[in-house]
Amino acid sequence: MDLADGHGKAVNKVLIGCELVTVNLGTGKGYSVLELIDTFESISAKKIKRKFVGRRTGDVEISVACPKYAKILLGWKAKYNLRHMCEDSWWWQRAIMRKSD
Repeated sequence: MDLADGHGKAVNKVLIGCELVTVNLGTGKGYSVLELIDTFESISAKKIKRKFVGRRTGDVEISVACPKYAKILLGWKAKYNLRHMCEDSWWWQRAIMRKSD
């Protein structure tokens, strides 16, 4: 929902003549891979396989989007938390899978 709203606001800006720019659509809060996996497992009631390996050469330790420019340029701010984002993603994925049956 947040991303769809943010993309809609970005398209509207382009349609009124705003030049193309890069804008981060995020909460400004970082989540670990394990937090994401745990949340998806909780929502889907499915176990996700995990394999712990070392960091690859060049991988950054942390990366978090800064959404300040989205607020300034688009008037957009994320409304939802990680759980809600994962619920939306799971709902969408299940709807797509049903259509392909």
